[in-house]
Amino acid sequence: MAILRFVENPGRIKGYLNDPDKKPLFQVIKELVVLAMYKKEMPYYYFLHLYKKEVKNIKDFLSTKERALVRKDIVKKYELVSILHNKLSFALYCEIYNLKTPEPILYSLSNNYYYNKKVTTNINNRDLVIYIRDILKNESVDELFVRPLSLFGGTGCFKLTLDNLEATLEEQRESLQNGNYLFTKVVKQHPEINKIQEKSVNTIRMLTHVTDEGKISMLSAVMRFGVGDSVVDNSSAGGFYIPINLKEGTLMSKGWAKTDFGGERITHHPDSKFKLEGFKIPFYKESCEMVIEYTKYIPNKLIGWDVAITPDGPTIIEANDSPYLGLSDIGAGGLL
Repeated sequence: MAILRFVENPGRIKGYLNDPDKKPLFQVIKELVVLAMYKKEMPYYYFLHLYKKEVKNIKDFLSTKERALVRKDIVKKYELVSILHNKLSFALYCEIYNLKTPEPILYSLSNNYYYNKKVTTNINNRDLVIYIRDILKNESVDELFVRPLSLFGGTGCFKLTLDNLEATLEEQRESLQNGNYLFTKVVKQHPEINKIQEKSVNTIRMLTHVTDEGKISMLSAVMRFGVGDSVVDNSSAGGFYIPINLKEGTLMSKGWAKTDFGGERITHHPDSKFKLEGFKIPFYKESCEMVIEYTKYIPNKLIGWDVAITPDGPTIIEANDSPYLGLSDIGAGGLL
């Protein structure tokens, strides 16, 4: 399965072949053999990041089978996973315990819309424009962020504004009629982070772990940035990620795009040209404290927290019950 995903993805193959930071072919072959013997599996995952010259400790990174074992272990607590997996469940749970997250305004389930404890059913697109416009006016906001309840990687997310309302609802008509969505207030990003990229909310992915004894720790942290006009920062949507110095709360010297998008090394934001190394993340200490504290409310063994930084401090965009471990693995320089 892993080799098929690699071979059937021309962007990933092209990204590897064109990467100037890849190791010499002889070294690649040697390391593939070493990993195959050590991990007892074909190391197709090697071509996601380990092929880069700077990666020396190849045995410290999770293999495909090891990631699968972790995922199998963390989904055992269904009651906790069910809170995290559905964005509506998570938002409502956060409301109960006053956990900071974007304020939910309304939600939709198969073309039924729920707002202010009332349901409006089978609404057509023309009336939907009026319906949403009235809600924006009633809430005194001019934009909403819309997310599918159960999709990941930024898939299906979009922003509604008074200026683009009619056009965007027409564009998303089929998805809205057949899908389930959460509409929240748009997060106002910290001005220092806006200097790097202001078109997307750029989040910190923090991976927390709960031991069998109940001890909570943070294993890894990376910051993700959107590129171009994208409203999401996910690397799977064309953005990139950069590891964070866990002690200092500063960005490391370089980040990476996914191999699918060229796998290039990034030292400056492609749009703003802002130098990333050494950037001190506002409210970093408070962000660390927040995810540790919030894990007490949802003590799942592993959680990938997506933390946004506002002018007033951190807020949780969402929490992932089965986070992509490759991202955290690279951010930690190997989780093993």
